[in-house]
Order: sequence, then C-alpha cells, then structure tokens
Amino acid sequence: MTSPRNDTKRLQPKKPSDYQSEKKYIVFESQLLELFDKCPECASDSFGEVVSVQGTLVKIHQRCTVCDAERIWDSQPYIRKMPVGNLLLSGAILVSGSLPSQALRMLNFLNVAVISRVTYHEHQTRYTIPAVLGCWTDEQASVLEAVRQLDGGLHIAGDGRSDSPGHSAKYGGYNALELRLNKVIDIQLVQVSTIDLSTVKIYLERPANWPKCGMVFWHLSHKQVFTVQGKVYRDSGVETTVNR
Repeated sequence: MTSPRNDTKRLQPKKPSDYQSEKKYIVFESQLLELFDKCPECASDSFGEVVSVQGTLVKIHQRCTVCDAERIWDSQPYIRKMPVGNLLLSGAILVSGSLPSQALRMLNFLNVAVISRVTYHEHQTRYTIPAVLGCWTDEQASVLEAVRQLDGGLHIAGDGRSDSPGHSAKYGGYNALELRLNKVIDIQLVQVSTIDLSTVKIYLERPANWPKCGMVFWHLSHKQVFTVQGKVYRDSGVETTVNR
C-alpha cells in the first residue's frame, strides 16, 4: 500500500447547511474507485485505493502514475474529527425505535461498512440521549409556559405502565397530560424496588408521593409558579381534587 506524500491534497465534500436532510447513497466499491482512475491535474491514468474505513466513512488515496499528484478523499464530512455519517446512523437507530443489534446486523449482512455496537452505545451516552433530553426539556418548558397562561390551574390526566402481575418489572413509567392543551407535561421513570410496590401506577397516582418522584407539576405548584386547583383523572374513573 502506497504511503501518501506530505503534500497530499485532502479533499472533502462541501459542507451543507443540514447534514441530516442531505441525501445519502449506497455505493459499491468497484463503482466508487472508477472515479479515481483519471488524474485531476493532468488527466492521465491514476490509481485509487481504499486506505482506511472508519465505520461508515471510507478514505481513498489517489496517485497519478505520470505527474505523481496525490490526494486523499473522504466519503463524508467531519464534526470535531468524527465522521458525520456514524453519528447520524446512531441517531437514526435511536429515534426509529430499532434495536441496534438487529439494525447493525442487517447492514453487516449486506456487507455495508458500518459502526460497531460499542460505537453506537458511546454515541448514545455522549450525544443522542443528551440531545433527546434537551429537546424534551425545551418542549416541556414551552408547554408549561402555555399552561401558565390558562386560568383554573391544572387539569391533569395520568396513567402508568409496568409489567403485568406475576412479572418482575424493575422500572415503571408514568405520563401526565394537561387535558385542555392535550399535551404531555411530565414523564417519570421510577424503579419499582425503591418504592416496594408491585406496580408503580398506584404509587404515582397519589399526590402525596409526587415530590418523591420529581413530578414537575408538583414542583411548579410548590414553588407557587401557579396554583394547582384542578382534578386528576384516572383510568379507573376516580377523580381526585388537588388543592396545593
């Protein structure tokens, strides 16, 4: 394998305004290397070879057999020295709800250059999960600001989910919906073992337990951002008036 000279040109695609919306294509290696059989300097025959593959990124070194001109071509741009396609693939797997093991295995069966599961989980910890949490925080702040403009306090409908009786769920989730806006104002995930209950739903439908779980509408009322004088509607048909 030929080593590039120190004066080798490095060519990258022009940066678009939005990497996510830009079209991507699956290209066969043989077809790709045909683009490097002519020297861009003198139009003589040249030689291109794949020198490295980093996840979905391929790096090609081209060298002219006549004028010795060289260049290195990257198949995708970078963000802070990280190939953009690798991060976008991790994000696409997460937001689509796909299992990373199945999605990556499918691409491996197709023999497409792809990231590893270790890289996916690293991206998830450092980038994709924080991005999702940031979007949710902004959305929640927007919804709560709209709630502040309403009269009559909160009108909350809530429901939880955990494993059916006879199973051992470690976590249970609970969502709270503001009925007039028809938007979710809070989502909580509680470890069942910490509250010593078979289901988390019963626990979270008790207003006295809200501060223990970090329910945001309790904290807002407690801080007197607005007064909670609405009702909590449960799927059992029971209505509980909340005055705090």
